[in-house]
Amino acid sequence: MTKVKISSFSVTVHRVKPGSGLPKSAPSTWITSRVSDAEVWLRESMLDSVDQPGDGSAGGLGAGLRAFCRAERRPGAEVVAELTGFNESIRTADLLVTGEGRTDDQTADGKLPAVLAAKAKMAGVRTLLISGVIRGDVSALDGFFDAMYGAVGEAVSAVEAVSQGRQNLARVAREAAEEIAQDM
Repeated sequence: MTKVKISSFSVTVHRVKPGSGLPKSAPSTWITSRVSDAEVWLRESMLDSVDQPGDGSAGGLGAGLRAFCRAERRPGAEVVAELTGFNESIRTADLLVTGEGRTDDQTADGKLPAVLAAKAKMAGVRTLLISGVIRGDVSALDGFFDAMYGAVGEAVSAVEAVSQGRQNLARVAREAAEEIAQDM
């Protein structure tokens, strides 16, 4: 069997070997083809394009949701803040503590901790970040957080970090609490 993919149109050439179980009258070679879902969605005017961010994720799930459910692409962090009531509750908070497994140069690009911190800053709320590890150049996060803590250093393996996770997190949380208490 030979598969050839041309744009969104897939062609497969099948060659049958003698004794394959098919009747002797079956052709020794046949061709099947399949038009991609995306091509149908475009042809049927269900979508204007299939090249928006997220359209190809999970086998085209993003485009499929847009085609069949008229879904709109929205940043996940904004949706989480809205659905959890964060936007309202942060107005009366004194402190936001947030974090993620690894904080790096991508965090400022719309990841949940940065989005929540920006909302907290707008509300005048102090922000702390506690992450598993802080790695690389995080200068883009300047101004998002009043303090940032990493539970482990960069030199620790993932296995070590996970096996000591509870202890590391407890240690970092104590450090953060002590700094907060000193500032009050």
